[in-house]
Amino acid sequence: MKKFQIFTIVAALIFGVDAYAQQQGGANGQAPQQRSQAGNGGMRGQRGGMRQQMKPEDLAKQQTDIIADWIDMNDAQKQEVYNMYLATAKEQQTMYEEQMKLMQAIRQKQQALQAKQEEQLKAIVGDKKYEKYQKQKQAQMERMQQRMQQMRQAQQQGGSFGEQGGGQRSGGDDGGFGGNSEF
Repeated sequence: MKKFQIFTIVAALIFGVDAYAQQQGGANGQAPQQRSQAGNGGMRGQRGGMRQQMKPEDLAKQQTDIIADWIDMNDAQKQEVYNMYLATAKEQQTMYEEQMKLMQAIRQKQQALQAKQEEQLKAIVGDKKYEKYQKQKQAQMERMQQRMQQMRQAQQQGGSFGEQGGGQRSGGDDGGFGGNSEF
């Protein structure tokens, strides 16, 4: 179990660093293909930065080619390096698939728990107040989506979100539940 926790932490760090590197790579003008060939894992696809799982064989070949560009290797060494990367890539693919299954199971448990919580809240506050809560919750989600859209637009334009004035709430909004909450 401890190994799995360590693996999960390492995977999260790798994905986080890779996402950060992907963001930073866009800022310095490199294309996604150039960044992946520069040694950023090679897991990125060519579709506008969307992640795409490479086949283990392709990943091993790409990594072998990168090393072959860096250092002089004979054919036997290239084959050994390829085999090493292929074995690692296959093992990583298996771990990735296991992690995705686990994440799906956790997601389903979380959704069930949230549904149970919503039912309990409705039973506690009653239908009328629960309906008001749902409207406020929906409004808050819409505000969050608008804010995310503004952040994406600011990022595409090369500015920071703070420069766009997105940090202020309009109309003195207090977070979505109103100052005279009946809960």
